[in-house]
Amino acid sequence: LDLTIVNASLVSIQRDLNADINQLQWIMAGFGLMFCAFLVTMGRLADLKGHKKILNISLIGFAIASIAAGLSSSCTILIYMRMIQGFFGSAILPCSAAI
Repeated sequence: LDLTIVNASLVSIQRDLNADINQLQWIMAGFGLMFCAFLVTMGRLADLKGHKKILNISLIGFAIASIAAGLSSSCTILIYMRMIQGFFGSAILPCSAAI
């Protein structure tokens, strides 16, 4: 869902932040790269430290990154916030499935 909703907003993002095509690609790919890179690691961390604890931390981190992404005034900040969302999202999926 997170990928498709941003995909629908790319035209507005491009217009509002004066983004070029490379920046738009990183906005989309940054989330996916971090999500896929840490999915197994975060699942294992949740196995070791507790699914509920990691899920709560991840939900808070994802929410903060989402707010910061929504308030970002440059593409660079938006790209970094999307990557942070991907990192925390990689813990949300395995934790919610396990719980």
